[in-house]
Amino acid sequence: LPYEHILKKEKNYIFDPADIPEELCSSIAAVWLCYPHNPTGAMISEKEMTPIYEWCLKYNIILLSDECYVDTYFEGCPPPNSFLKISEKNQFKNTLCFFSLSKRSGMTGYRTGFVAGDKNLLQLFAKYRLNVGLGTPDFVQSAAIAAWSEKTHVKERNQIFFQKRKLIEIFFNKHKIEYLKSESTIYIWANIPNQFKNASIFVEQLALQTGIFATPGQAFGEACEGQFRLALVPYVQDIERCLKIWEEKISLGELS
Repeated sequence: LPYEHILKKEKNYIFDPADIPEELCSSIAAVWLCYPHNPTGAMISEKEMTPIYEWCLKYNIILLSDECYVDTYFEGCPPPNSFLKISEKNQFKNTLCFFSLSKRSGMTGYRTGFVAGDKNLLQLFAKYRLNVGLGTPDFVQSAAIAAWSEKTHVKERNQIFFQKRKLIEIFFNKHKIEYLKSESTIYIWANIPNQFKNASIFVEQLALQTGIFATPGQAFGEACEGQFRLALVPYVQDIERCLKIWEEKISLGELS
C-alpha cells in the first residue's frame, strides 16, 4: 500500500528520511521524489540528497527520482542536482532517474524522455515497458534526438521563464505576498492573502475578477490549502496585463 508523506514547509519541502517511522522503513519498496519540485519549485542540495540515498541503500529501497525540471534553471544559477551524481560512486545502485523533454524543450505533447540509473533495474523496467508502453512515432523520435542534441533553445527558454518570474516576484514583494524563492521550474508557490479561508476560494475569486487561473494548494494535498501555484506559461505581455488587472483589484481593497 502507498504511504503518503507530507513534505514540510518549514523544511523548504525537502524530503527528510528521518521523518519516516523507523518501523516502516524495512517494508518500503520504493520512494518517489521530484526535485526541482513540482508544485513548489523547491530545490535540493547535494548535502541534502546524500542522506536520502544512504537511507535507500540501508533499507534496500529503490529511489525513483522525477527530474524533468533539472534543465529548467535561471542564468547565473548553478544547475540543479541529480541523484545520478549522488549514486554514481555505487554504480547507480537502487536508483532510477526520469527525464523528459516536456519542460526542458516545451515538448509536452510529445510524451518523450528517458530513464537512467541502476542497470539491473533498467533491465526489469525494459521488460515492463514492452507490456505497457506504446511505440513512439518516428517523427517524435527524430524531434527528440534534435532536442537532446542542442542546448541553445533551452537557455533561451530559461531566460524567458526567469523574466516572467521576476515580474511576479516584484509584484508579490510589493504586495507582501509570501512565496517560496527558487532558481528553477516554471512555477511560483505562494501563500494566499490572509482574508481568504482557503486556496480554493482565493483562486476562484482570482479567476473571476482578473482572469488569472491558479492552482489551489489542496489540489496537491490537504496540508497545502493555504498556498497556491502560478504557472509561468502565458507570454510576458500577458503576464504584465494580468498583473495590472490584479493591481487594480488590490487598490480597490479586493484580493489582498
